[in-house]
Amino acid sequence: MTAGASTNRSRRFVASVLISWVGVLVAIGLAYLTSKISAGLAVVFGVVSIFLIALGEFFLTYQPLLRYKERQLTTFFTNHLRMIENDIESVAAGDVTLRANIMRPTSDGWFEDPSFKIAYTHTEDEYEDEELTLEFESGQGCVGNVYREAEQKVAISPDHVEAWDSGWNTTEQHDRVTSHLNTIIGTPIYRPTDTDQSEPIAVLIVDSEQHFEDFVNLDEETSLSKIEFKETAVAERAVEHARDLGILL
Repeated sequence: MTAGASTNRSRRFVASVLISWVGVLVAIGLAYLTSKISAGLAVVFGVVSIFLIALGEFFLTYQPLLRYKERQLTTFFTNHLRMIENDIESVAAGDVTLRANIMRPTSDGWFEDPSFKIAYTHTEDEYEDEELTLEFESGQGCVGNVYREAEQKVAISPDHVEAWDSGWNTTEQHDRVTSHLNTIIGTPIYRPTDTDQSEPIAVLIVDSEQHFEDFVNLDEETSLSKIEFKETAVAERAVEHARDLGILL
């Protein structure tokens, strides 16, 4: 769930709880004014009632709504991400095969830094189980660097210019689980209303087992170290799709 959508739903949840509590508050107030209960007891009844109402609203209304929205997004992105894969493959210079997924920031607590793992894919069958649960912190791996620096990043395997070595702050587990990949393109996703664009709401990841040189046209006198990755057709197309995803998420 994106930060904006989460905030809006949280506001609606709080509003529904407060609306439900108004009637209880009026009843407690009348009971107090008519001296049927003491001030202390009225406060206790008020606190208990708002807790029970909030609990009921959360489990009966808010939580099912979140699950329903999540199922809708999962179903939609199953097809949309396949379209993205086909489109980026079509603009690549060579005959390449790639995967596209969306990674979103999540946190275990209110004050915890966000971590990233795959939220949506075209099909989970293309991924190993450990890939689907692998988490990256901010500044860690391609996705973590995209999030921290709020810009597109291209990571290519050790056979070429730079690898996901110490500069990408990856762990041994990250390197092992992603060892079959030779190209990763990470692109930040923003909401259309995000004028600051310093904190992406998610990251579009395009990865492939093929080397990045298969994605671009290189003549005999040009090496990968001499080109601007962000100006390649596949990277620019990824930016276009990330912009569209910001509207959808």
